[in-house]
Amino acid sequence: MMELKNVNKLMTAMEEKLAKLSYDDNSKMDMNIFRNLYYQFLTEPATINWDEMKNIKEEIKIDYNSLPDVENSTEVKNVLSKIAVIKLNGGLGTTMGCEGPKSLIPVKEGKTFLEIAVLQNKALNARYGTKVPIYLLNSFNTEEATESFKHVMKDKIDFKVFNQSKCPRIYEDTLMPVPNSFDDFNEEAWYPPGHGNILHSLVNTGILDKLLEEGKEIVFISNIDNTGAYVDVKIAKTMVDGKADYIMEVTDKTLMDTKGGTLIEINDREH
Repeated sequence: MMELKNVNKLMTAMEEKLAKLSYDDNSKMDMNIFRNLYYQFLTEPATINWDEMKNIKEEIKIDYNSLPDVENSTEVKNVLSKIAVIKLNGGLGTTMGCEGPKSLIPVKEGKTFLEIAVLQNKALNARYGTKVPIYLLNSFNTEEATESFKHVMKDKIDFKVFNQSKCPRIYEDTLMPVPNSFDDFNEEAWYPPGHGNILHSLVNTGILDKLLEEGKEIVFISNIDNTGAYVDVKIAKTMVDGKADYIMEVTDKTLMDTKGGTLIEINDREH
């Protein structure tokens, strides 16, 4: 962990840089998010204490088949009236050898990940006579292409969008920002700060206030390329009934699932 005097020195230098990267309310909020992440990076331990890690407690794992069924169509509509769907759409298809947003890659019968997600939501609403909205959380990497696709497909699919934050990358040696000004359009100078940024983005864009005004209490969140992830009424009912504030739908891992996170407990908190 860095000495306090060095932390203060870097934070002072960073403040001067961030002032040049802020030009409106949105960029100021983004720089504030980055500032907090940067301070966390400078002050928190860079290593993990493996002795603090434990398997999560069995009692917090609930078998899907043990969840109560939704009793009737009225209850189904009541549950779904409190839900909004958010698909994480900030990633590019570079790992799949493609250019542009991953969501715009055709994957089945010529349909893209994005089309499949929207059509799944459309089918949900058609089945139950509901109006569950679907939002895409874009990044600066995917915003323009997604908007263009939406314009072309406006008669076939409908969805709403909002953007996650745009934060500066830093140099490895100086720990100072790569971009020199807010109008540095080199994409290598910036990065979208991960899925956890969705909470800040909901607040900063005003989407959270809008959803609350519409009576929404639950957001269903999944990656745009996870075609097996869609709203399940039984799981949603568990939240509506007040039995949990947060639910993660998981399955047992296979040998093919070595990539990705593992559920653990550290200091009596799940991660």
